Amino acid sequence: ETGRSDLPMLKAVTRKVKATDEMLLEAVLAELRKPPAEEGLSTALHDKLKILAARQDGRLAYVDFSSENLYGGSLLETLLVHQIVKTLTSLPGIEEVQFLVDGEKRESLMGHIATDEPLGADRL
Repeated sequence: ETGRSDLPMLKAVTRKVKATDEMLLEAVLAELRKPPAEEGLSTALHDKLKILAARQDGRLAYVDFSSENLYGGSLLETLLVHQIVKTLTSLPGIEEVQFLVDGEKRESLMGHIATDEPLGADRL
C-alpha cells in the first residue's frame, strides 16, 4: 500500500469457479483475468499476458508466463504478483506460487520483484 488513494490497490473479490481438480488452477486464473463486475475495479492479469501453463506440485503452484508482452512498471508487476499469489494461496493445499517465464525460473517477471523463489501470501 502506498498511502495514496489515487493509485491502484488490491481489493478482494469472491467468485465461485467450477472445475475438476486437474483444471482448477487454469479455471481460477481464467476467472482472475476477467475484470470484476464492481465499477472502478480491474485486473492486473490483462489480456496481453499469456499464461503458458499452470500446475500444482504438492503445496506449490507453478504459473508459467510467456515472455511475449511481459513488461510493465513496478506497480503493475506488484499488483500482478500479489493478485495471483493471494488468489492461488487461498485455494486448499496451495501455500506458495513459483513464477516461471517460458518454462524457466527468472529473477523477476518485469524487472521489479524477485520471483526466482516461491512466494507465499505471508511473504508479499
